[in-house]
Amino acid sequence: MVSLKVDGVSRHNKSFLGVKVQYMHKDTLTLKIKTLSIFELVERRSSKYLKDTLLDVISKYGLTKYQIYSITSDNAANMLKMTDLMKIDPDEETVPIRGIFARARMVVKKLRTPIYAGLLKQENKKQAIRDVETRWSFVYDMLYRLLELKDFCLKFQETMNDLKLSLPDWDNIEKMVAALEPAKIGLVSLQKSDITIGDFFAIWWNILAKLQKVDSLLSRAIIIAMNRRSILMFEEHIFSAVIYLDPRFQRMLTIDQKSIAKNHLNNTWNAMKYISEKIVNNDVVEATNDGTNCEINELDELEVY
Repeated sequence: MVSLKVDGVSRHNKSFLGVKVQYMHKDTLTLKIKTLSIFELVERRSSKYLKDTLLDVISKYGLTKYQIYSITSDNAANMLKMTDLMKIDPDEETVPIRGIFARARMVVKKLRTPIYAGLLKQENKKQAIRDVETRWSFVYDMLYRLLELKDFCLKFQETMNDLKLSLPDWDNIEKMVAALEPAKIGLVSLQKSDITIGDFFAIWWNILAKLQKVDSLLSRAIIIAMNRRSILMFEEHIFSAVIYLDPRFQRMLTIDQKSIAKNHLNNTWNAMKYISEKIVNNDVVEATNDGTNCEINELDELEVY
């Protein structure tokens, strides 16, 4: 059985899809990651079109839908951007965060204009960084660089009001950077190609622990968002099964979650036996799984966008 990773990207009014396969080499623990295809999407990106296209790709390598264990989609439209934290909770407590962030972004936009960029160069300062909506880690980069340019802004703010931020705003920006730093560090760790779900959860847990130490308005908002996401993660049978097999985190599972994990592992084992029995001359016979207990994902609801 294999796991697929599907990445979508748009460039110059054209959409492309990349498909990678991940599997354990034979009976060893050697992880293999291969690129199966990168191709242009020529039709409307409906669920059916994407499903049919993906199945066509894997069929060229002698794979069928029965051999797909999981599919991971990393797409800008589905990513949890840190800027969305400003919209998670409409309570009055989050208003200051949105206000500070908006004011900081306005100053950054001014710093990136030709006049201010020229002044920064004359002062031997680094250029301001603007956040990118599809890459939430750029929020941290933007605010961190803005703090580095604090002295420049304070120096010229009396004659250039566009650069003026109050001292409380600067203090709060510093707190926001401290709150975003754990996630930024965690993101770097997650960029490893051979990371497992257990490793991911260890990084996730470490981010939460660091955020609790920061204890600011933004860090608490991030913790709330991550806890909400954790609930969704544990509802996924694959995730619960992996955590069940990881001695570091197994005790975090409830009795029901452990039961779900065991059932999923049994179903996975049955599915693997089912596939092995249907292999004839290295081809998997596409037959129904009537009379078996295996849980087979037929990709009927595949949506990567």
